[in-house]
Amino acid sequence: MKKFLVIFMTFILLFCCSACSDNNETTAMNDNNLNLSYKKIPLINHSVEYDLQNDYIATYFYQNGNVPLIDINNFVASLNGFIDVEKINYVIDKSNNYLIQRWFSDNYTYQLKIYWDSNTIFVNDINYFNITKNIKGINYSAHNKWIDCTASNKKSVTFNAGNYYFDILYYNQKVLVPLPILNVLFCSMNQTNLLYNGEEYHFYYGIPSKELSLSMRESKLNNSKCPDDVRQASINGLIFTMNYFYGLNEYKDIDFDFKNYISAQQLSDLWSNDYLVYNSAYMEIIQQGLDELHTNLSYPSVYNNLEDVFDIYNNENIGKNWNDFYTSFNELEMNYSNTFKEKIPVRFDGKTAFIKFDNFETAPDNVLYDENGNLKHDAWENDTFYFMLNAMDIIKKQNNIENIVVDLTTNGGGNLGAMYSAVGFLTNDNINLPSYNTLTKEFRLDYYAIDSDDDGDYKDKDAYTQYNWYILTSRNTFSAANYFASVAKNMGIATVIGEKTGGGMCSVMPCILLDGTTFRISSNNSLRYHYYDDESNQNIYYEIESGIAPDYEIDRENFYDLSYLDKFITNINK
Repeated sequence: MKKFLVIFMTFILLFCCSACSDNNETTAMNDNNLNLSYKKIPLINHSVEYDLQNDYIATYFYQNGNVPLIDINNFVASLNGFIDVEKINYVIDKSNNYLIQRWFSDNYTYQLKIYWDSNTIFVNDINYFNITKNIKGINYSAHNKWIDCTASNKKSVTFNAGNYYFDILYYNQKVLVPLPILNVLFCSMNQTNLLYNGEEYHFYYGIPSKELSLSMRESKLNNSKCPDDVRQASINGLIFTMNYFYGLNEYKDIDFDFKNYISAQQLSDLWSNDYLVYNSAYMEIIQQGLDELHTNLSYPSVYNNLEDVFDIYNNENIGKNWNDFYTSFNELEMNYSNTFKEKIPVRFDGKTAFIKFDNFETAPDNVLYDENGNLKHDAWENDTFYFMLNAMDIIKKQNNIENIVVDLTTNGGGNLGAMYSAVGFLTNDNINLPSYNTLTKEFRLDYYAIDSDDDGDYKDKDAYTQYNWYILTSRNTFSAANYFASVAKNMGIATVIGEKTGGGMCSVMPCILLDGTTFRISSNNSLRYHYYDDESNQNIYYEIESGIAPDYEIDRENFYDLSYLDKFITNINK
């Protein structure tokens, strides 16, 4: 079997709760003739969300090679505490050259097959990789409860690693997979990543802080030439990730092979061993080329000087969309501060209350509650649900209020769980959340119940439907705020006023390349606007990346003129 370099490859999973094989070993295709080196590489956990149980990962390398190869079962076992390894079992079929891994939930079998002879990975359900422990110290599902969904048939996915020059090895009865593939499937898809700095593995959650990034990237590799095999693995890892997981390929008219989106000069620059050259190519492709706010570079490679940064806000390094967004944001922020001087939860004018917040947040438990489990008096300052609850307590004391405006003009998004709970203040109905998975081609309409008065009862009618709800939007109403406006308009529970929103329909997926370059992308999970089309007799899940048009347009110079808005709304209600 021809074995290429190894990198970003496969949908492989899991641990050894049970292993068995009665097949004839002599019929198996294997790679035992390879001379691989073996190391125990330290594993350092930087996440507070998960308690890892192990402190190293057994790793193999080609002779004089730099791309980590890890036994799939050992990889999963090494991440015990993040991955729920006890649920997983596996079987290796040596005569047919594949490994099967499975776990079970609610009478459903999640299954993965790794074929080392063809370098392909088959998964019957993309949620196979969602076998993780609960996040510690924060409840993203607080106040919202999943009820049901309608969905199109889920489709299986086959990842062809060989197309990206990644090789899966069957070596001494172990199925070895390149780190970049293992990382993107098990970690990136679950908001975590493993950074390999040539000396250690560093496990982290989300986008690391500057201080954490410096700590993880510090190694003997700093300020050095990047080896050829790492360049190949990084390039193909990028293409693999973008082909399978970038949610805006169709929206941006990028065909299946992201390599075709990269110019010949950019590809040549990516192959350079000089970090200044390949950093420039990353900047051109990701920042300037894609030019969308859910996809951006975070930190440069471990081969850079440690203090190097990506200057992604420099006008020379960003595209028109980024520039327009921040020009607009600065204008609105200045207008607001000149009008009100300070931000407070609720303002009033006439018969209208105005609520403004700039992101959707779910606060950690230790921020919300004291040592006795009592809710802190300032919880509302750090958590959107309690912000809304506090605002409603203030509004209820004003007997003349008929309308509520939720000002999202400078809200750039945030946590979707917090957004779901906020929508629940507007309606007693289960909220409807349409989505589309660009990888599996699955359309979903999920239904959530919201506990809007924080009493633990999801069936009581506790929303604030006695008010007329309005949402004030702008070019800077983005991401989760864009979805808030979309869901409310889709359900007919609020009237959208202002400007067309700024879009941002995909969940964010943090990623890392083998050279240590960290970035994030718009993932394959895209949020949608749903309606039934009588003419075609079909359910339509319309993209909202282009933004949500308001029901009534308002010039931005009037956004913070509360008297004008109160009169405008009064005329709508006549």
